[in-house]
Amino acid sequence: MHFNQRILFTLINVFLVVLIIILLFQDNSKSPYIYAVTPTYDHVTQKSELVRLWGLLQNVENLKWIVIEDKESRSDWIADFLSETGLSYVHLHAHTPDSLRAPEGEPKWKYPRGIEQRNKALTWLRSHRVHDGVVYFMDDDNTYHPEVSN
Repeated sequence: MHFNQRILFTLINVFLVVLIIILLFQDNSKSPYIYAVTPTYDHVTQKSELVRLWGLLQNVENLKWIVIEDKESRSDWIADFLSETGLSYVHLHAHTPDSLRAPEGEPKWKYPRGIEQRNKALTWLRSHRVHDGVVYFMDDDNTYHPEVSN
């Protein structure tokens, strides 16, 4: 994705989150439950990005953080990290098949990313009969305004 398109996408993303929160919190007597879905994969800044999201989410009421790794199995270090956050969380994994990955030399933007992980989270929500609340896809490589968590 072109740099300016990424900035525009991020700004639209933040705007939509703020709009949803304003609409949902008009009656401040009851906050909806929020399911923050974070697909993640093994990369050099993965831990710092997850720590940054934790900092944003740690003061959000009525939150369940659903972290889904793009791996064959869950990572021990992420399991340990999540258990130390104090947040209510679910730790899942869903490996993206090679047929859905960009071949060497092909631009990654032409191929879906995080789809298997998002679908796994939706399957988890359905299987646990979650009907109330807000599902927000909170990618670990996006930037969020601090007001999102207030």
